[in-house]
Amino acid sequence: MRVVIIIVLMLSINCFAIHDVKMPTLVFVGKRIVNLGVVKEGEIIKQKFFFTNTGNSPLIIKDITKSCNCTAVVLKEPRTLPRDTNCMSITVDTKGKVGINVIDIVLNTNTQYKEHVAKLIVEVEK
Repeated sequence: MRVVIIIVLMLSINCFAIHDVKMPTLVFVGKRIVNLGVVKEGEIIKQKFFFTNTGNSPLIIKDITKSCNCTAVVLKEPRTLPRDTNCMSITVDTKGKVGINVIDIVLNTNTQYKEHVAKLIVEVEK
């Protein structure tokens, strides 16, 4: 009887064990926060951010949000295979943006931490 109980317990523990499934992981290459310094109002600023999928399954960018309508984002590919690097090109129109501007670009992904933020800081002068 004891043997049967032990076998049943071992089987049930094995059935409910959580298996470690490696998810995609987004790691920025270089800085994820870039201070662009001082520019004149009306200048168009371009910046690129690179990131790598260090996980074992494809990284998928589901959505990109930005904190300023003055910003355009172009993603090279919405899907990044394991160990591949992807590029996000940012364009900022500084017209009407005098002062210090902090622009967040939020990548909504299929990683464990879902959201990853890149940030641009720029001071715009008249």
